[in-house]
Amino acid sequence: PGRETVEISWLNIDTSVKKAVIYWNLYADSVTVEIPVGTDTVRTLVNVPEGQYSFFIKTFDSKGNASIPIELTCKVYGPKYESGLANREILTASMSGNTVTVTWGGAFNDELGINLFYTDVSGENVTLFIPSEEATSTVIDDLNPSYTVMYQTLYLPDPRALDTIIMPTVKVPIIIKLDKSKWKRYELPSDWIEPNSNEGMGHCTIEHAWDGITTDQYSNIFSCNATPFPMTFTIDLGTRAIISNFKLWQWHGLAYQYHNMKIFELYGSGIDAPDDNLYGGDWVLLGRFNDIRPEDYNYILSVADNVPVRYVRFKVFETYINSSAGVVVVPELEFYGK
Repeated sequence: PGRETVEISWLNIDTSVKKAVIYWNLYADSVTVEIPVGTDTVRTLVNVPEGQYSFFIKTFDSKGNASIPIELTCKVYGPKYESGLANREILTASMSGNTVTVTWGGAFNDELGINLFYTDVSGENVTLFIPSEEATSTVIDDLNPSYTVMYQTLYLPDPRALDTIIMPTVKVPIIIKLDKSKWKRYELPSDWIEPNSNEGMGHCTIEHAWDGITTDQYSNIFSCNATPFPMTFTIDLGTRAIISNFKLWQWHGLAYQYHNMKIFELYGSGIDAPDDNLYGGDWVLLGRFNDIRPEDYNYILSVADNVPVRYVRFKVFETYINSSAGVVVVPELEFYGK
């Protein structure tokens, strides 16, 4: 079978046969196939609308004698079948350097595989075919990050199908780690970011929340002095992105204890110079977190809404030491988006 067509073929072992007639729709429709002398294999295409068919083939000799009809059945596919197809779902697609890791959702019925298109570090265009049964997780380790990664899903409706159905080519929604070299403090009037000056704490300014150091318990962390709750602090990410998740490292050796944030909200703003009022329209709530303890410190946003933001603002209600006012410690942050 094919797309609104079917190929019918058979071996011609009777040299007296001159033609064949193929009938369908209870003999209401037919097509005649002339069979020249010396033909070993008869092959013809019959164009029919999408649906299930029974074809009856009769052969005739030069005197008009007919053979006993042979019945063939098949299902011809078309627009209705195609309307139920889609590209394979992508669960996650993340990039680090030149490496992209794509985690695929489950395969659909009749799926043949996936074509993945990208440009490698040498500038060559690459097409990678991934058979359906192997499409669980795919790693590209030579991506030129200046180019996008595209993909399409291929379907074969029947093992004998004449045509492969190819879905539209779409972009792989890659999540990248936002460049922390672009980050800077964005201090609003009600923010509380006075660095902790207790003995041994050093100068724990907010910039230490993105200095790349995650194993220092004292100096290279953001820690603010005795803080009335709720307290807020704001970061300018330096670029707009639709944020999907973030990593909030815990105080080294004291995960989910003491001054780590326990109950907090995350807000984002995509406008230039957002004001101090979280509820005045400049800010969008991205997520609420109440004693969430991911093992890898990776927090998935509960409300993303596909809103591009440049500024992020944390509102802290409680730390694990559970006091109405106290020190807040943020060892390191990472944001991921697209």
